[in-house]
Amino acid sequence: MKHSFEVKLAAVNHYLAGHAGIISTAKLFQLSHTSLSHWINLFLLHGPRALDCRHKRSYSPEDKLCVVLYALGHSESLPRVAARFNIPSHNTVKNWIKGYRKSGNEA
Repeated sequence: MKHSFEVKLAAVNHYLAGHAGIISTAKLFQLSHTSLSHWINLFLLHGPRALDCRHKRSYSPEDKLCVVLYALGHSESLPRVAARFNIPSHNTVKNWIKGYRKSGNEA
């Protein structure tokens, strides 16, 4: 389910203000706690504009390779890597890694 920028920002601000934990905040805003956690990471790394995903993104092969090599070379979780590079879903990163491993040199 897609959530508006306003809902994302309100939920993140509610959590960061210390009003409740991630699970309680997610329940209050009727969200999954994994989505909220991802939005919090995006917000902390890139600010509120990172929560506003109004357009479909495309990534160059070079950008994909950069993300894949970073993910493979660091001990960060895929959701954290996705947030670091402002990629909406960690599954995107996961698929790029699969493609890289399968082909050996392309994301």
